[in-house]
Amino acid sequence: GRVELTLEWSDCSEDDGDDPPGEYHAKVVGLDVYYTSTGAPTPRFKGKQTLPLGRNLTIVFATLNRIPTPPGTSFAAAASGFPFSMSGSTCDAQAIAIPLGLGGVHFSGRPCPLSPGLQKTNVTVLLPAVLPLGQLSFLNMQSLSLDVKQVLPSVDGAPEVKLCCSRVHSEIFSPGGRPTFGFGF
Repeated sequence: GRVELTLEWSDCSEDDGDDPPGEYHAKVVGLDVYYTSTGAPTPRFKGKQTLPLGRNLTIVFATLNRIPTPPGTSFAAAASGFPFSMSGSTCDAQAIAIPLGLGGVHFSGRPCPLSPGLQKTNVTVLLPAVLPLGQLSFLNMQSLSLDVKQVLPSVDGAPEVKLCCSRVHSEIFSPGGRPTFGFGF
């Protein structure tokens, strides 16, 4: 049967995996998914946002920044349980391919410096029309978590200043309710 992806998010500034957790100067306060062509929100499944396959989607991250975001601010993202990571400048545009033919991500960059306050960042995502379920099943991948951290540029060798941390979690589901990878023994 047909499968799709759900999408959930959280601010991970208090649970960033660092020891001790770092102090962040911004909080992620929202994440919404829209069809790029129409601007309409994507449908929900059991209260969760979805990532419809084969469509250009725009994911809008909203952050509440307590300090300015200067040029040179960078981000790094790492997935758990999947061979995917990305990094670069928060201020520059870039395109990133997702392994296993799972599509790509385009980040248009942000006009730095950004002043404190509510900031919205658009990321365009294109997923394939059909997921390679055989490969994903072989890798035992029913879900994916991705942590994205932003840091301000280091000045004169000082420790990095952490701006924000967001955690995005996606799961494969079947709208018909059948198990996605079940073999039905």
